[in-house]
This record gives sequence, C-alpha cells and structure tokens, in this order.
Amino acid sequence: MNANPNQRPIVDELNGILHFWHQSINNYEKYKDIKEFEYYGKEIKEAFEEADKEIPNISISRKINPDAIYTKIPSSSQLRGNIDIYD
Repeated sequence: MNANPNQRPIVDELNGILHFWHQSINNYEKYKDIKEFEYYGKEIKEAFEEADKEIPNISISRKINPDAIYTKIPSSSQLRGNIDIYD
C-alpha cells in the first residue's frame, strides 16, 4: 500500500483486482494466460497456493506480558446499562 493516498487504488480498482484474483483461482483454465494488473492468472494461483502451504506455519498465539494489566472491554449491552458492570 502506498503511503500517498493519491497513489492508492480506489474502490473500483480494488474490486477489479479481487475479482481477477478470485477468477484466477476458481476459473483457472480460462484465466491462467490472461494478464491484468501486471500479473497473469497462473501467477496469482501459484502465489495463493504457496501462501496456503505457509498458513500452518504461522503462529497465532499471543505472548502474554505477566507485568501487564489486562482488562475486559464491556459489551454494548453492559454499556447500555442492561448489566451492572460494577457488581
């Protein structure tokens, strides 16, 4: 993502990119040799397949700081006064 907002894609461009990615994966035979947004459909599919291999290796556990004070954020019903959060 570009730091300059004027050089970022607009919603319609993002929609087009995501649509091309979706079609490159789900309609591979039709889109594998089509080039849009500087990439061929086959490159998109290969990138997603490679990323899928890495997903099991990604740690989603959070490290807990024993010196930190963790608090629960009140739910919207608690904020509306339906439940007394001070009991």
